[in-house]
Amino acid sequence: MEDLSLHIMDIIENSVRAGAEHISVRLVDRANHMLVIEVEDDGTGMDEETLKNATNPFYTTKNGKRYGLGLSLLSQACEDAGGSLRIKKGNPKGIKVIASFKKDNVDIKPTGNIEKTLRVFRALHPEVHLSFEHINK
Repeated sequence: MEDLSLHIMDIIENSVRAGAEHISVRLVDRANHMLVIEVEDDGTGMDEETLKNATNPFYTTKNGKRYGLGLSLLSQACEDAGGSLRIKKGNPKGIKVIASFKKDNVDIKPTGNIEKTLRVFRALHPEVHLSFEHINK
């Protein structure tokens, strides 16, 4: 994927497939030169096996698909930029994806137009409550 906004779109589209009614996206621009993207939903979540294999490109839960590239590509983008990807069970259900990147790393992907990406999502899925917060710390 060319920029981070497309990774966000991939995650929130998967949230919709998981039955999410509420999705929260936070972009945290930290003073310690880290950029963190947090996406949390109230969908069906992941069982332990899926959670364990979520970044494996040869594991997917989608019928008819042989590959699950979205989270594996995001994980690689995080690592390339000196960061990491964590996926946790939500509270009480759903998942929380936390992607971090070193802002001064030459390999960080462009942010892209996150606000425009989220407007497109809202137009396509008006039934989903989507919140966005951009925090500078």
